[in-house]
Amino acid sequence: MRNKKLIIVLIVITSITLLVVLNSVIFSVQNISAYCYNDSDAVLDSAVIENSGIKKGGSIFTLNKDKVMDSVSGGVHNVKVINIEKKFPNTVSINYVRIYEYLRIKKGDKYYFCSNDGKIMRISENPGLTTEIIELRLANDIEDLREGDMFASSSSADVQLTSALLAALEQLGYRREAVEMIDFIDITRGQCVFVKMHSGVTYELQGTGNIAAKLRTAQSVYVGATPEQRISGTIIVPDGDGGSAAWSPQDRYTENIA
Repeated sequence: MRNKKLIIVLIVITSITLLVVLNSVIFSVQNISAYCYNDSDAVLDSAVIENSGIKKGGSIFTLNKDKVMDSVSGGVHNVKVINIEKKFPNTVSINYVRIYEYLRIKKGDKYYFCSNDGKIMRISENPGLTTEIIELRLANDIEDLREGDMFASSSSADVQLTSALLAALEQLGYRREAVEMIDFIDITRGQCVFVKMHSGVTYELQGTGNIAAKLRTAQSVYVGATPEQRISGTIIVPDGDGGSAAWSPQDRYTENIA
């Protein structure tokens, strides 16, 4: 009886030891890969892997996906992790998208470059190419921000309005295309938002409420406009439901009519 108990104990110990060994050898992370859905950049892939915090040899079972996402986002500002795949027995794949610079905000002698969701991606003293980014003109100064901070998380009315405009562009289906269409957005004039198009015409969105609907209305007028109307004048979208949007030959932005 005593020998039988001893044998059982030895079997249990051996089984546990075997499981530990198998877990540490077979189910330890040996391969880490990164895949970008909207770009192909080996350097960026390497940066994602290096900033993931994943250590080779660690257990694939105990890998914390949320920690990996936070680590990548904190170390590589121009990416957004979509998901982390555990491919048993020993491979981890980080799937992500590249975030492009969308807005440029000038404060003092610095330029803040933001993504379309309001994340500060880069701070520079060089404005860069003005045709490849939307300039945002603010009425109020912005608080000190660092790379990786969320510009759109501020309580400033300007920031909230900007966030609403960006959301409206996304709802219209414009992402990178918006940069090719829009020169600047000016929200410095109280109850009017001006959106200057690269083609030449300016949108005058009167009132700061329901920006998404007003932007859709302005875009509808633009699509149906003549070539002359697209390169000059102002598309005026009144506040409220009392009037309809219309094109005016006046350049109401430069003439400061609003």
